[in-house]
Amino acid sequence: MKTDAAGRGILTCRAGRTDTTIRITATYQPPNFPDKAEGSAVITVQEEAGDLFVEITGEIH
Repeated sequence: MKTDAAGRGILTCRAGRTDTTIRITATYQPPNFPDKAEGSAVITVQEEAGDLFVEITGEIH
């Protein structure tokens, strides 16, 4: 996924009928920098529970 100048991106995922969980992993590595930041989240799918908004944020110091 590409991000905008502020580092924000949009990921849309539609679960199938047999999906029970969705795992999202995000990694950021600045150009010409050896270290990277990584985070992940697991979302439990609930039938007809409505829309879900997830925001993953992080900082590199």
